[in-house]
Amino acid sequence: MNEIPFQVATDHTKNIYSSLALFEYPDQAQTIRLDFHRQHRQVDMAETPKLQSTGISVDYFQARLGKTVRALSKIDLAINENQFVSIVGPSGCGKTTFLNVVAGVIVPSEGELFLDGRPVEGPGGDRAVVFQQASLLPWRTVLGNILFGLECQGKDTTSALFRASELLEIVGLTGFEDHYPHELSGACSSA
Repeated sequence: MNEIPFQVATDHTKNIYSSLALFEYPDQAQTIRLDFHRQHRQVDMAETPKLQSTGISVDYFQARLGKTVRALSKIDLAINENQFVSIVGPSGCGKTTFLNVVAGVIVPSEGELFLDGRPVEGPGGDRAVVFQQASLLPWRTVLGNILFGLECQGKDTTSALFRASELLEIVGLTGFEDHYPHELSGACSSA
C-alpha cells in the first residue's frame, strides 16, 4: 500500500486538521492510504464546528464489474466558522465525492455529517455546488438559468426576479440577462 500525503489546509497553517483516511480506487490493487496531517491543532473544542464529518464512507456499486467499490473510508474532519479550507489530493482520491456528500447529493454509506450541529440529510439552501464543467441550460438565457434555481426553490416571480438581479450584479453580468450561454466568454459562463 502506497503512502501519499493528503492535506486539508486551513487559512492558518498552524490549523491543519487531521484524521486517517482510506481512499480505495476502483482497481482494488491501487488502494492508497492518505493521511491528514496534524500540526499545532488549536481549536476550542467547546465550539461547535461549522462542518463536522465523523466516519464518512461512501460505497458505489459498479454494475459493469458486478462489485461494490469503496470511494471514501472513515473521513473525520472538523472545520470551524470562517476558516478557509483547501482539500488537496491526487485525481480520483475522493475529493469531489466528499464535497458531494457535504452538498447532500450523495448519501454516505456510513458515518455522519453535521452542518452547524445539525445532520446533513440532503441538499439544502445553506450549501451550493459549483460543478467542474459548465452546467448551464443552453436553451435558457442567463436570466433564465438563474431563475431556474429559484423556480426549483418555489420562489414567487417577483422575489425571484429581484434575487436574480442581485446575483447578476454580484457576478458582473448585469446587461447580459438576455444572452444565451454560447454568447458568453468561458469566464462569464462559469461566473
